[in-house]
Order: sequence, then structure tokens, then C-alpha cells
Amino acid sequence: MCTVNELNIKAPRKWDKKWRIVVFDIPEKNKRLRDEFRRRLKKLGFVEFQKSVFAHPYPCEDEINTLINFFDLQENVRCLESTLSYDADLRRHFKV
Repeated sequence: MCTVNELNIKAPRKWDKKWRIVVFDIPEKNKRLRDEFRRRLKKLGFVEFQKSVFAHPYPCEDEINTLINFFDLQENVRCLESTLSYDADLRRHFKV
């Protein structure tokens, strides 16, 4: 397993048309932690489409679980895998 600084999401040959959504609610008292978690998601290539909602097109459960465990955010972060309606902007961004 790689370290948090080495995390990378690999693109499969073909997109499965599912979005990986990370939703979090980290209290204001942990603002620095929340900002760092957000920064790490962006570094992994996630797109923020609401303040605490990020999306990525490729499988990344292991990478997200690594971040959640590293920052001890099990109570604050949820991950979903789903299709999305009106996702043309995300498709353009990721070229999928």
C-alpha cells in the first residue's frame, strides 16, 4: 500500500459510466483538517461541484479509504458510487 502522498487514481481503459461521489461534513472546529482533506481530493483529480461534494469517474475506493483512515474521518465522510443526471459538465471535464 502506498502512502497518502503517493496516492493516485488510475483510469481504466473504458469508463463504467458511474461516478464516485465523496460527501463530507467536517465541523468548523476542524477547519484545517477539512481544508487539507479537500486539497487532497483535488490533488487526486476530484472535481468539487458543491462545497463538500466531490466527484470522480474512476474506481477509487482504496484511495479514498486511505485518506479517510489517515485523517481519522470515518464519522465525517461518505462515499457513493452512482450515475448522475445532468452530468455533461463533469463528462466534459474528465473527457469521458
